[in-house]
Amino acid sequence: MYWLLITTILIHVHVKLFFVDCCTNGEYGIWNPWENCSQSCGGGTHRRWRSVCCPTVNGVWVDCLAAYNKTEKFIFEYGPCSETCDNGALFISGTGCVCSPGYTGRCCSI
Repeated sequence: MYWLLITTILIHVHVKLFFVDCCTNGEYGIWNPWENCSQSCGGGTHRRWRSVCCPTVNGVWVDCLAAYNKTEKFIFEYGPCSETCDNGALFISGTGCVCSPGYTGRCCSI
């Protein structure tokens, strides 16, 4: 019984510490994690996003964009993925993976 209570308290503390509540209404919240890369190796791009904080009524989002002079509910940031290739190959921008001897394929995995 005590173990369950302590576990519940620790989970609550963890959630409060690492999942910050939404920002002030009209401001943009924290960035969400980066989405999957557009390529499995050798570059590619990915994005992350955040949304404007607006009040909710009974759990339903209220459109507050005009009230806070915002034009977009979401803003996106795009960036390059980590440029890695398999089996110690080198990634060269504009060329792709340059395979080590004995390996072939787009990702040098064959």
